[in-house]
Amino acid sequence: MKKAVYLILYTLTTFTSVAQNNLSPDTIRNRLWQQSSLFPNEKIHVHTDRSVYAGSDTIWFRAYLVNAVNNQPETTSRYIYSELINPFGNVVSRVKIREDKDSLFYGYLPLEEDIPAGEYIIRAYTRYMTNSGEEYFFRKPIHIVSPFSHSLTTTVTFEGKPQQNQIKGLIGLTNTLTKEEISMENVSIYDENGKIEYWTEGKQSRFKISPDKYKHKVIKLEAANFQQFLPVSLPANDYHVDFLPEGGNLPAGVSSTMAFKALNTYGLSEDITGTVKDEAGKEICSFQTLHAGMGRFSWIPETGKKYYAECISKTGVEKRFELPAPEMNISTLNIEESYSDYHINILYSNGIATDETQTLLIHQRGFPLFVQPFRQTHRISIDKKAFSPGIIHLLLLSSQGQIISERQVFVQSEKQVTAHIQTDKETYTQREKVRLDITLQDVEGKPVQGNFSLAVTDNADILPDSSYTIYTSLLLSSDLKGYIEDPGWYFRGDNNARKEGLDLLMLTQGWRKYNVENALTANYKQPAILPETSQRITGSVKRLVGNKAIANAKIQIHIPKERVLEEIHAGEDGKFEFDFFEFPDSTIYNIQATTKKNGRNVLLSLDPETFPEADQIWPVRSHSAQCTANYIYSDLPASVEFLDKTNRRMTYENGIRNIFLEDVMVTARKKVYKTPYESIPSAITIKEEDIKQSSMIELPTFLASRLPGLIALPQGLFQIKELGGPIPKPIQIILNGFPIYDTQTAKMILETLQLRDIEQIDYNKEAAEGLAWFPMTGSAFIAITLKKEAEPYDYMPKNIQQVQLLGHQKPVAFYSPKYETPQLKNSESHDLRTTIYWNPNIQTNRRGKAFVEFYTADGDSPYSVVIEGGTQNGKLIRFEKEMIVKE
Repeated sequence: MKKAVYLILYTLTTFTSVAQNNLSPDTIRNRLWQQSSLFPNEKIHVHTDRSVYAGSDTIWFRAYLVNAVNNQPETTSRYIYSELINPFGNVVSRVKIREDKDSLFYGYLPLEEDIPAGEYIIRAYTRYMTNSGEEYFFRKPIHIVSPFSHSLTTTVTFEGKPQQNQIKGLIGLTNTLTKEEISMENVSIYDENGKIEYWTEGKQSRFKISPDKYKHKVIKLEAANFQQFLPVSLPANDYHVDFLPEGGNLPAGVSSTMAFKALNTYGLSEDITGTVKDEAGKEICSFQTLHAGMGRFSWIPETGKKYYAECISKTGVEKRFELPAPEMNISTLNIEESYSDYHINILYSNGIATDETQTLLIHQRGFPLFVQPFRQTHRISIDKKAFSPGIIHLLLLSSQGQIISERQVFVQSEKQVTAHIQTDKETYTQREKVRLDITLQDVEGKPVQGNFSLAVTDNADILPDSSYTIYTSLLLSSDLKGYIEDPGWYFRGDNNARKEGLDLLMLTQGWRKYNVENALTANYKQPAILPETSQRITGSVKRLVGNKAIANAKIQIHIPKERVLEEIHAGEDGKFEFDFFEFPDSTIYNIQATTKKNGRNVLLSLDPETFPEADQIWPVRSHSAQCTANYIYSDLPASVEFLDKTNRRMTYENGIRNIFLEDVMVTARKKVYKTPYESIPSAITIKEEDIKQSSMIELPTFLASRLPGLIALPQGLFQIKELGGPIPKPIQIILNGFPIYDTQTAKMILETLQLRDIEQIDYNKEAAEGLAWFPMTGSAFIAITLKKEAEPYDYMPKNIQQVQLLGHQKPVAFYSPKYETPQLKNSESHDLRTTIYWNPNIQTNRRGKAFVEFYTADGDSPYSVVIEGGTQNGKLIRFEKEMIVKE
């Protein structure tokens, strides 16, 4: 999907289909091809260095952007947005990743030291993907744990019944080492709407909530510097069972397959058993769940009869559900799978075939693969090798192209690319150099060129994430709507149970993402948002009175940090667009609008930068709060060793250490400046503490007394003394990062600002240092930064605005120490890495080979090596290997 192809396809004119009695296979095929060409889709998979983190950790990731049809690398969109979403559904952090020189996407998400523990979501998307909605975005849960969990255990119980308007909760904290309860005084409890009132009972706290009114079934506990999200759950959950006939129809009088899926009130699977009975209470057959609340049964439904299912859950909750009614004069698809083929049949009510010629359509991710007439008792067999791995969608169409029946099938195949990882030694000691030689081969053993990311992690801390992989993302989850419980289960081995589970998933999770109805009627859908190739600032210029657009208005865009000054013009409608630029995050843009003749009495309006809401709700898994020998939570992969190591690392290293790409090693905390002016060598800075100690009231008097070389003239302007000359040189004012060009506005600011509202003052006396804020001429200046809580001043003209866009993230390399000398290897410093090595960009050569080198850390536990990636022709790569480290 190249840029030139997009430009051509987006200019295609949609044509109106001509009414006709029958749709030929060629017409169906061409219409689907036309739709997939007009609206190609993108997919994303994100490989993270691990799946469990603690406060002050860094989430390192590589994002794979591919074409949805063939999984080949996609480069039309220049940016990928990656977000961390907390259990309340709030975006905690967001970064914008720009493709590098090799068209690859990778970056990092730093975590705050005091981030609350809980199950978070990493979400990734492009602007182009928003055409299709959040269902198309990448989503992956990660766990963030608190180092305090090593010595602190939270217990929470809820009392009530499902669907009850209000339930009671009881929460407590226990010292894990002494087993003593900790007083719950001075704590706070929150739901998604704010604080919850509570009262103490002994050393515990009791509260009431109404979870049915929540979008997200979680609460948050804050106790000093310990914070944790806790799922809301009841011991006896209600559940619902959906019964779904194969192909979507239930023809009477013929042996049919009925699939079912049981979910509890929190959206997680429920194990059930049950029996099918007819309207007279006669038992027809029995059934039980096979995996993740799913199962199936077969029987011959009789014409005119009604059927129901009696179900019972593991907790003993009994429920009754009506089954779909058998239909007459209906047909449905039936799929039988053999070792090498799919056998496709049509089931008719009472076995009586229709005279109508029907059409079988098979497509994969919207691209047509097979279109053929299907006549009466015709049976079609197709070799599995005709399809690439992933979901194929089969539709039975009427002669007019209407969908009669549909079925999804997952095509499994052997790994198309195999990775071989060879270590240079069988075992390693602490702080020893490791070399990994990696070879990629196809099914015939021939070398393969591919690009992949590699993570090496300490098994004592965490185990590799096998639930969310490049296979689950690009072959399964991305083609289905809704939440899939542990999608990696279906790819762990190639046994009959997993094959059966995959087919049950196809029968019950059939809400497909590729809408073919519009394509079949030639009502084509086209994207409203084009792929993002640069940053944009858009807005309009109008008159202050009358709200009338000003044609051909002049707009100046000043970017102080980058020393850029650009001028563009609005159109006849007063609207303008500034694009084809890109700058890093935190860049400030100063924008000024005037009339064509430089009149300033205009209103400048900027369109806000918006991002998609996080509306998709995934179930929050409940984790038991019991300590075991190795793990704090029996179902949460956060080991005691990991929590202990996190505590020690925060003490010894005071945070993560990085190496920037310029190969400058950060060995201590970098000095942090509150303002960019403070870093100027010749700058004089007055801090808030100094301002508070002054007894002066007027700002001009204070500045003249504290900043050398300044005088206040009668007209109120501040000017700098020129040595050897009688004529003072004017000084400029910057307020909250915005240069004030108008002298009268600057005078008003200095006369009206209150000293108590100022956080910091920076004075620069060198004109050359002011070029970033005052292009062409430069200038000495006084930069005033106000407190966040200061009352807003109506000082800014209506034709001036300042905006800060989300720019691309500056690349930072993963820090990997080198113990190249005996002194370094034997140093008393502590190497407490959990992620031993991370490399987002490894490319094999023509012989399919690549290698990496790194050093082991302290400790004597095995390491896991995980690689994920792909080839240029869309073949996916994933491989795991364990390596041994001893003392």
